[in-house]
This record gives sequence, C-alpha cells and structure tokens, in this order.
Amino acid sequence: MTPASRSTSGSTRRGRAIKVPASPPGNSRSTASRTPSSSTTPPVMSMREGLVDLCIVGTDRTTAGGDVANKIGTYTKALAARDNDIPFYVALPSPTIDWEIESGAAIPIERRDSREVTHVEGWTEDGRRVAVRLTPAGSPAANYAFDVTPARLVTGLITERGICSASRHGLLELFPERRR
Repeated sequence: MTPASRSTSGSTRRGRAIKVPASPPGNSRSTASRTPSSSTTPPVMSMREGLVDLCIVGTDRTTAGGDVANKIGTYTKALAARDNDIPFYVALPSPTIDWEIESGAAIPIERRDSREVTHVEGWTEDGRRVAVRLTPAGSPAANYAFDVTPARLVTGLITERGICSASRHGLLELFPERRR
C-alpha cells in the first residue's frame, strides 16, 4: 500500500494513496484504481485527520476560465482541501475544455430523478426487492448530476501538455493555438 514515486527532484520516496468515492454513497459506483491504495469515506475526515497530502480529481467539462464540472461531491472536496491547506488538482484531457464558456455558471447541469435521493432500494429477508422512502412524503428534493468547482479552489489543471493554473491565461500557455 505504499508505492514508490519519483519526485521532480529525482529522489524516490514512499507515498500512500487514499482512494475516496467519486460521489456520495448511493449516487454512483466507485471505480477501481490501479494505484495501490486504501479506501476511505468520508474524504473530508481523511483531510482533517492529516491522511491526505494532495487531492486529484477528474472532470467532465472544463471552462476556458478554469472552472470544472464533475460528479456531485467534487466541489465539497475542493472546499475541504482549501480549508485544510491541501493542494487540489484536476486532471483532464484537452477535449473536455470548452473554449466557448468562460464561467461554470454557464454550464447546464442535468437534474436526475429525485427518487434517487428520497428512496433507497434493498432486499427483504424473503428475497423481494423493495423501495423505502427516506424523506417525508411530499418533501422537495433535488438530484443534480454534477456540481461546478470554481477555478479559485483549483491549485492547477493537469493536462496531456503539462500543468497550468486554473485560468484562461494558464490554459492558453499550454494551448497557444487557442489564442484569439
């Protein structure tokens, strides 16, 4: 559980990866990682306990201004990382950069069926699958598919061309052909 990693100075040190769910429980399934790691939840407590030195998440869409849209919970991780002085990086392939949108406020966010958060499904002792309501009948519920993390919370963007600041300027340093 302690893979060796090579630092930028060339020295080798032992590191430990802690894998946390991409989304809150019940929102989606976690994916396996090839990095030897421990699993933990919630990630915020791992940060508070000093178990996290660096946070790297992915993104589904990145604005030209450096805001990132990703699975629900990414924004919360970024806030916790900031509050605990932990660098927060976003790894992305360049096709996810939307050069036409400057701000995350312009990204339309899909809403999913609210029943996904008001109910839980499980199996009875006799093998029947049942849904159980978790909230009072008639309670309003929102089930957003993504959240948007503002660039101000992102330490840097990791792309196939290198690492840059989460800003138009930073992205244009790596992608000069996108200058207008």
